[in-house]
Amino acid sequence: YEEDDNMKGLRYGKVMIMTDQDHDGSHIKGLLINFFEHFWPNLLKKEGFLQQFVTPLVKAFKGSNVQSFYSMHEFQQWQQSLPNGDTKGWRIKYYKGLGTSTAQEAKEYFSNLDMHRKLFVTTGQEHDVIDKVFNKHRAADRRQWIEDYASINDESARFIDPTQSNVTYEEFIDRELIHFSNADNVRSIPHVIDGLKPSQRKVLFGCFKRKLMQEMKVVQLAGYIAEHTAYHHGEASLHSTIVNMAQDYVGSNNVPLLVPSGQFGTRFQGGKDFASPRYIFTRLSPIARLLFPEADDALLEYLEEDGQRVEPTHYVPIIPFLLVNGCAGIGTGWSTSIPSYDPLAIIHVIREMLRGNNDPMALSTMEPLVPWTRGFKGSIMASDISDSFISRGKIDRVKPTMVRITEIPIGRSGSDYKDTLHKLIEQGIVKAYREGHTSTTIRFEAVSTRATFDAMESS
Repeated sequence: YEEDDNMKGLRYGKVMIMTDQDHDGSHIKGLLINFFEHFWPNLLKKEGFLQQFVTPLVKAFKGSNVQSFYSMHEFQQWQQSLPNGDTKGWRIKYYKGLGTSTAQEAKEYFSNLDMHRKLFVTTGQEHDVIDKVFNKHRAADRRQWIEDYASINDESARFIDPTQSNVTYEEFIDRELIHFSNADNVRSIPHVIDGLKPSQRKVLFGCFKRKLMQEMKVVQLAGYIAEHTAYHHGEASLHSTIVNMAQDYVGSNNVPLLVPSGQFGTRFQGGKDFASPRYIFTRLSPIARLLFPEADDALLEYLEEDGQRVEPTHYVPIIPFLLVNGCAGIGTGWSTSIPSYDPLAIIHVIREMLRGNNDPMALSTMEPLVPWTRGFKGSIMASDISDSFISRGKIDRVKPTMVRITEIPIGRSGSDYKDTLHKLIEQGIVKAYREGHTSTTIRFEAVSTRATFDAMESS
């Protein structure tokens, strides 16, 4: 499509992207722009070929007075301009996408198309900025991109002016899509202070607010949390978060904050085989308020969304909860993977520090913490790579031609290991196997030749 004449073969002259106005909507825009740039880069050079339709993200109502805002930054600036930043008397409504708008509002948007339609225009530099964001080999560039954004002092330089009619691809990437990438890190990587991701923190806040000491259906609890924490995403992900926080099979949580009542998943399927949220119940674990004392609640800094106070920026547990259950998360430019540790070993180290033994020399003589998983019958030991560990399962040769596997490495599910055995059968290493698992234990018995097992033992 380098030549204009070739454009005549298209069945359309323009493409308008209509997505939600939130961060996820920006991500979808970016994915579509990357799709066109990869397959038909010349179409991006046609000014106005790609367009976007923008709608308000937040509206404030006061009688006949309606204020529309196209980003949270714009809304927060308006809020700060009010006396004492108080929105009392205003009704605040969050618009995730066009589906939130009434038919009348949609007619208003389309009747004023020039205001809501933004044309993407080229500067000739779009290939590199798009590649920087989506090329899987440029994670280091994405880290630098987000760090550069964080160092910008001029707040207006972080956002696209909602009044401008044209948007360059660089402006979209650096002033809109970057907010998704930043939010992706925030919700994918746990906070170092409380070891929780935002969705987990919302669940814990909702349970504390509800004083959830009696069992409640997971689906009902999710609805309560969504209402009281201004949760703007699908409730299916909230169901999954609640279930994950209650799971107690080996390799899930050393200390679950919620109590599972019903089928919350097994180790064999990696917890994915939990029952429908309509059928399972949960409540706060008795230890939750010991780890996160109620006396601290008044000292925490709370977030505000849609004019209501929601969960705190982070809780302050009495021990580093990040180490208790471990964590894993992949964001944009960053990722994390921290194993779980024995809470009693963590408490021992903290007590030594509180006794004044926190100078480097004293701490260096202490036994280093080693990852620990409740109920794990295998072994965990330091590897040759610095600051990393290897977990090993348990295997016994019960007959010259049979081995029994009663434990598998942390992070592996029974079904994963079953796939491994199938591959060994295809390679001719294993002849056959049988299973004898329970809801809490793993058991495989694999059969092969005496020579094969002799060679494995000697290697």
